[in-house]
Amino acid sequence: MNVLWYMCAPDGAYPWKPEGSRTIDYGYYKQLAQAYDHLGFTGALFATGAHDVWPLASALLPYTERMKFLVAFHPGLIAPTLLAKMAATFQEFSNGRLMLNVVSGDAKMLGAYGMMLPHDERYAMADEYLAIWHRLMAGESVTYDGKYFSVEGAKLALPAGISIDPPRTYRTVFVCGAFGLGSTRAQDVEALSRLHDALQPGGTLLLDIEVPYADTKQWRYWTSEGRRALPEELPPPRERRLASDGGEYTLRARVLDLDPLEQRVTLGMHAERWRDGELEADEDRTLTINLYFRNELLLLLERAGFADVRIEGDHNDLPPTPDDEFLVFVATKGDRPRTR
Repeated sequence: MNVLWYMCAPDGAYPWKPEGSRTIDYGYYKQLAQAYDHLGFTGALFATGAHDVWPLASALLPYTERMKFLVAFHPGLIAPTLLAKMAATFQEFSNGRLMLNVVSGDAKMLGAYGMMLPHDERYAMADEYLAIWHRLMAGESVTYDGKYFSVEGAKLALPAGISIDPPRTYRTVFVCGAFGLGSTRAQDVEALSRLHDALQPGGTLLLDIEVPYADTKQWRYWTSEGRRALPEELPPPRERRLASDGGEYTLRARVLDLDPLEQRVTLGMHAERWRDGELEADEDRTLTINLYFRNELLLLLERAGFADVRIEGDHNDLPPTPDDEFLVFVATKGDRPRTR
């Protein structure tokens, strides 16, 4: 088991508590690093925030011997060649204790740094960025001309090919209630391929979906007549829930659109934070959900390279029935090559 904690400001009863509960300075960071190192934590996340993570992590190296440094970064803010050079340098000086946390962020956060790409383009850019970075870290000489990045003859002087541990693989991976959430169908296909790669030979993926016809309210919107009632009105306020920060939170959702051709529903999400009986903040976002039927997802799993796929119903270890609202796919990684 790997156990990591946080190295970021502000700090308090939980990470990123807005007002904090203590002064965060270099001396306090040294105390944290020495405590994590002494108590046997795997390491700590150096999150993007008040302090720049690279000089902070580097400054704490002399006070640790075994803890790992999970350093967060935003793809695209610096060139992939420079990030590779920074990572390789840190790996050399830390004796291989660097881990990286890829954070594609949001428009508001990255806009402050001059990055104005919309959500889907940020992820496409990150794929291109990381493809270059991985080749550099493998010791290759890279010439590349893409949509977002171009490099010519890039190569690291350090022995990068042996400085980064290979990605960890897993015996079992669970995906519960998340598949198709906020993604495109192309991204869902890619996700299944990456889940396949993340498994050990013979490993198992357990993935569940709610079948589209389980929600009788939404099911009527599959017809042209039903869709005339969209978008829905925002439902009445729900009971607020008290959080550890003293605020009370509530979340309401409504259907904005359902596209039966794309098999995608778009929800409008309205969140509120209350404090002392007064509305302190509210926010509206949209959330898309890709809807899958049994046979379509079965074919996608087989296409991703899963050799044996068993389907169960409603988390009950029984064969599925037409009355089940959830289906569980138990997919085994085999030697079958994936198809495109």
